[in-house]
Amino acid sequence: MSHPSSAPAASSSQMPAPPPPSSAPKRKMTEQDALKHSKRFRAHVPPLPVILNIPESRMYQDLVQMEQKLDWTITRKRAEIQDAVARPTKTKRQLRIYLSNSCVLPETSDVSGLDRSPPRSWTLKIEGRLIDSGNPRQDKLTKRKFSTFIRSIVVDLKGPNYTMAGPTNGNLIEWYKPPSHPHQDGFTIQRPLSPSHDSSEGLPCRILMQLDYDPPRFKVLPQLADLIDIKEDTKASVLQAVWNYIKIKGLQDKDDRRRVRGEGAFGKLFPNQPSIPMHILPEIINQYLTVPDPVVIHYTIQTNVEKYTHPRCFDVEVEVEDTNRSRGNAILASFAEEGAKEVAGLEEEISNLSIAIRNARTKRDFLQSFSNDPSGFIHHWLDSQARDLSLTLGVESQGGFPNRGLSAEDLRRSELFHLPWAEEATVLYDGAKLIELQLKAQQQQQTQRR
Repeated sequence: MSHPSSAPAASSSQMPAPPPPSSAPKRKMTEQDALKHSKRFRAHVPPLPVILNIPESRMYQDLVQMEQKLDWTITRKRAEIQDAVARPTKTKRQLRIYLSNSCVLPETSDVSGLDRSPPRSWTLKIEGRLIDSGNPRQDKLTKRKFSTFIRSIVVDLKGPNYTMAGPTNGNLIEWYKPPSHPHQDGFTIQRPLSPSHDSSEGLPCRILMQLDYDPPRFKVLPQLADLIDIKEDTKASVLQAVWNYIKIKGLQDKDDRRRVRGEGAFGKLFPNQPSIPMHILPEIINQYLTVPDPVVIHYTIQTNVEKYTHPRCFDVEVEVEDTNRSRGNAILASFAEEGAKEVAGLEEEISNLSIAIRNARTKRDFLQSFSNDPSGFIHHWLDSQARDLSLTLGVESQGGFPNRGLSAEDLRRSELFHLPWAEEATVLYDGAKLIELQLKAQQQQQTQRR
């Protein structure tokens, strides 16, 4: 019995974790610090007067900082789990195969001398299961049917005078896994015996099983295997090994990095070519890959007993998916499901409360200013409203300035025209003049047409 070669463990460097947020020593928060602090946080952080005047709001800020650290840690761990799940991690397990056969023997004829026994036949059973690893949880997650590990089975009957009864008239029994087929724990082959077969002689056969790998594995031909020291592996691993060989030997063309030079033993893979483009390298490598060797079991079907079980069982090394991958998928799913709606609802509620606090703060400041100085507040408020209305409507007054609500003393000061409203007023004034000129031009055109 031959065994499939062991695949090298896939290696992948973990994604470097970014440094956590720096934690500076706490000091007393000034007004400017609080303003920067409130801008750096999200929208539902309490506004500046609330942070400065309400002691309990500092507890909320600490909770927000803690939430940020937790979000950072969860995001980093999620990225690490996604990286681990994306890697094709496999574990080695033993698949135990059992062989047995039964045979229908001829019965003694009755009183009339007629042989009423059914025709002689034999039945071969090929069964298998994974050997327990000793970890009940892992065994439960990796429980699979025998046919999931097999891609094809060929039974070669080697009897000297044996031919199968039926239209095929051959000594080969073949089975290939169809695209959609219910999985099973074993295979049963039943065939009639030739009338000329001597029951005292066994029926030797050879069972060839091609294992089903995911991703597919290939046998590397000696011309390439001697270079990369790989006998059997996946196509991606073989290409990676070839690329490592090219880098170690310095075979990449220095003038044109898109080409590979064929020097030494590597040049024997593509003879009569001094160099090849990099993009055709996979096609050349495919020429040196073939199907892996099958698992071969020699067995003799006993035709002189009703039931026979082979005294030996056969262990074959197979690859199964690591249970940690399924656990990682479950953890990633829990990130998206557990508490997501609840957290989103709380975030929305906090945002609404923050908006309500801002509105209440604005009303409070408005009423408090009015209660402290009613007359001055009203004059200041009227001046502000008049200025805004003048800027919005572009109303002109003395000297062509939008001076409603402005005193003569204000107009004499140059600082007045460096305020933000001056630029906006200029834009509005220019726009109003432009519209007025366009209207006059349209009126003149209409007059000329008449």
